[in-house]
Amino acid sequence: MKWCVLLFLVVPFFALGVPLIIPIDFPEDESLFQSFGTRSANIQIANLTVNNAAPYVLVLKGWVFLPAKGRKLSEAELKISGDDFVYTKKILVERKGSYFEVSPQLLILPGSVDRIELFGVEIEMVELVGVSLPYEIVNLPHGVKEAGIFAGVYSKGVFQLTDKPSGALYLVISAGERSTGGYSLEVKKLKRFGEKIVVEATLTTPSKGAFVTQVITFPSIVIRVMDLQPGKYELELILTTSDNGILTKNYFQRTIRLE
Repeated sequence: MKWCVLLFLVVPFFALGVPLIIPIDFPEDESLFQSFGTRSANIQIANLTVNNAAPYVLVLKGWVFLPAKGRKLSEAELKISGDDFVYTKKILVERKGSYFEVSPQLLILPGSVDRIELFGVEIEMVELVGVSLPYEIVNLPHGVKEAGIFAGVYSKGVFQLTDKPSGALYLVISAGERSTGGYSLEVKKLKRFGEKIVVEATLTTPSKGAFVTQVITFPSIVIRVMDLQPGKYELELILTTSDNGILTKNYFQRTIRLE
C-alpha cells in the first residue's frame, strides 16, 4: 500500500520534472553512505539508483556543527539544481548536542539534475552516479596492437599516444591481435563516475563457417571525448567478447592526466 501511494506521488512530480523529497526510516548502516563535506558540515548519501540511469534514487542525511549555546536552527535549505532550474526545499533539523542533524530523506531526481547542496556542501551528480559523456568516432591511425584503452592527442595532423594529453581527449579502444579478419568492435557506453571514465565495448567474433580474410588483424576504435575538464582520470575499458553466443569480459585500466 505504501509503495502504491509513493508511485501515485511520483508520477505527477515526474510529469513536471520536479524532484521528489520524502522523509524515510533507513537502516543505520554507515557503509551504505558516501560522505561529503568537512568537520563542520557534512552530507551522507546512499545511492539506490538502478543501473546508474535516471530517475536517480538517493537517500540523504547530514549535519552541521554549531556548538554555541543559544544557536537555533529549525530548518535547512536543500538545493537541487540543473542547467536551467533551481529547486529548493526546507528540511526540518533536530539538535543533538553541538550538532543540528537532518534525518534520512528519500530523493527521487530527474536526469536533468546536476548538483545537490545542503549546509553549504555542494555535490555534483557525477560524483554519485555515472553520467554519459558525449563522444564521436574518428578515423585516425594509431599503431596500437595490444588490447586495452589508451589516451592520445591529435595536433597538426599528427596523432600521438600519451598519458598526459592536452585539449581534446582521444581514446583508442583496442581488442588486440586477432588471427583473422571478420571481427566487429563497437563502443556501447561511455560514462564518467567522478574522476573515473568507463568505456564499455563489445567485440563480436566471426560466425562459424563465415568467410574471413586469413590475415592478422587488430580491431580498434578511436573516439574523441567531449565536455571533459582538465584533471586526473582513471580510465577503465570493459571489453565484452561475444563468441557465437558465449560472452566473456576483460578489464583494462590506465591513469591519465588531461591538461
